[in-house]
Amino acid sequence: MITKEIFTAAAKDILSDNLFVIDEKKSVFYDEVSFGSSYIYVLSREEIAVMFMNERGDVAWCQIGYKKPNYFIEDVFKYLNIPNVKKTDDFLEMVQISSEAIAKNKDKIFEAFNTSNREITISKLNEIVEMNKKQMIEKFSKK
Repeated sequence: MITKEIFTAAAKDILSDNLFVIDEKKSVFYDEVSFGSSYIYVLSREEIAVMFMNERGDVAWCQIGYKKPNYFIEDVFKYLNIPNVKKTDDFLEMVQISSEAIAKNKDKIFEAFNTSNREITISKLNEIVEMNKKQMIEKFSKK
């Protein structure tokens, strides 16, 4: 079971210096109704939102965006030319790896979503999302 304390320890790289804070109103550390899913939101002063999702303990992922975590971390890192994070379905390992990568690349991430760059960043990320959708459609239509 994920608790706030367990999550905070895994996400120490982005929480320890108040780079991000947990949005307690949106976060659910353990949802019994959905068989143990967790979705935990953190927010920076610059309104960069990050969501860590644990779907029934089987699949884990991280999303980032301005005010809303709309984009997979892999897509944001691809756009910013940041080496991709190691994929894992272990929730706490994913939180630790993603938090470390976000903290290490915070300047690039914050710059991409600042007032001057936000519009172009969102446009480019939307292009990546559409490209990913097309690739998935092609992949599954060949079967």
